[in-house]
Parts: sequence; structure tokens; C-alpha cells
Amino acid sequence: MKQLILTLLLINISFTVLGQRDMPKGPVTTAEQETAERNHECVHRNTYTVDQRLKFYPFSRAKQIKLVFFNTGAVFGEHLPLKNDTVDYSKLNEIKVLSNKQRDQLTDII
Repeated sequence: MKQLILTLLLINISFTVLGQRDMPKGPVTTAEQETAERNHECVHRNTYTVDQRLKFYPFSRAKQIKLVFFNTGAVFGEHLPLKNDTVDYSKLNEIKVLSNKQRDQLTDII
């Protein structure tokens, strides 16, 4: 049994290593650096008005927007604490209800 596990582990590692055989082609050129910098620039576009953004899901269905903080102790894959298919407010550490201005700023970011 140990030999089977070891064999499968070695095969898995070899596939991982084979997937990384492309080596970098040397230092980044000035043109590549300039292209990367242009691609990382943030551009704000006023594509939608506040009213149009609020018509998008999930904002179209929400009566108010709350930001919540909770800590279940899990390292990965934390989910909103539920109890009988509803949010368990006793497990939430902090709740912040957004004002209209904050809601507009949030929808503008998203």
C-alpha cells in the first residue's frame, strides 16, 4: 500500500514539474515594461448613471446593503453563517449599513 501511494505521489509530482518547462526568455525589455504599465492603469468610465447601476442584480432586489464581518475560524472557504437558511446574526462580529452615498460609491466601483 505504501509503495502504491509513493508511486502515485511521484507520478503527480512529475506531471507538475513537466507543466513548468517553459523558462523565462531573459530580462524584460523596455517595450514590454511600458506595455505592462499601460495595462495596469485604472481608468474610470462613467458608463452608467446611479439609477442604471441600481437596476442591476443584486442591487435591484436589495432594500438595503450591509457589509458584515464574521470569523468562523476557517482558513479557507469561509461562508456566511446560516441558521435554517437565514443569516445567523449572532455569529456576525460587525455590521455596517451603507448610506445612499456609500451605496452609490460601491456600485460605481463594481
